[in-house]
Amino acid sequence: MLMLESARGIATAVFGFLFLAAISALIGANIRTFAAKRGLDNYLDQFVEHPRVAAFLRVLIGWCHRMIARWQPLQRRWWLWLALGLSGGVAVTLWVEPSSEGRPPSLEQVPGSHKNPLDSPPSATDPSKLATKLQSQVDATTKELEATKRQLSDAQRLAVPSPFGPTLTEKGAINWSPDFQLVITGGGPTAQINSVLFQGTSTASVEMKEAYALSGMTGHKQELMENIQYKGYYHVDKVDIPAQAPVWLELIFNPTVSPREFLDQWGKFRIVVTYNGTTFDKSYDEEYISRVLRATNPGYFGPKPTPKDDK
Repeated sequence: MLMLESARGIATAVFGFLFLAAISALIGANIRTFAAKRGLDNYLDQFVEHPRVAAFLRVLIGWCHRMIARWQPLQRRWWLWLALGLSGGVAVTLWVEPSSEGRPPSLEQVPGSHKNPLDSPPSATDPSKLATKLQSQVDATTKELEATKRQLSDAQRLAVPSPFGPTLTEKGAINWSPDFQLVITGGGPTAQINSVLFQGTSTASVEMKEAYALSGMTGHKQELMENIQYKGYYHVDKVDIPAQAPVWLELIFNPTVSPREFLDQWGKFRIVVTYNGTTFDKSYDEEYISRVLRATNPGYFGPKPTPKDDK
């Protein structure tokens, strides 16, 4: 498009220049003839002889006299008329030929022109069709939203949420882990729960006084033991905890309990840990504990196939 516009402008300029040159030559020759017949050419001589413009006008008149003083010499200049005709024809053609901006788009250039006309959107002049299409779009969006909500709900049911939130809980000189862990032996219906492990990391030296779990199902109170890796279990007030050390407290079951017994006895509970003049007190409800148990030992819950009795 830019090249077409440039060519059009150049051709028009060339044709206009040549056309004006030819007209000027003809007018000039006739004026000179008219002035010579009536004796008016003396004014021109006086003007030419004027000292301020003499040099310029002599050059100009000499050139005009050589080029287009008479009609016969102008007729012999065939190249002038050829250039004039060619430039005029090109200019007229380019102006008459419409550009791509003015042309209506072809069927191939119209997006979606290959589709069935019945599939095109309804026009604004048909309110009923427009309302129907808008309603169908709303219904589709609503279905997608409901599907997304179901997927989110399923993910939330399967996930084990942290009772402390997504980050560590800082309480005094200990940063507690967001989740406790069930220490289980075996799996499925025969699984046995050995202990419940609570983990943290000290940020300073810790002097622990007391740590226990209190069942919300039976009211039973049981001491939490400090698990020192590779050494064993100790009462919390018998352990020195330096800064940046792991803190492992366990609720130990001896004998072990099944998942059903655990839910019956410890289906909800709270832990209380006292250290450095600070008390960490946290409760766990039935829903959270059930989710942890299902995530840790999913084979224990739900229907399971059993062998047939051959007798």
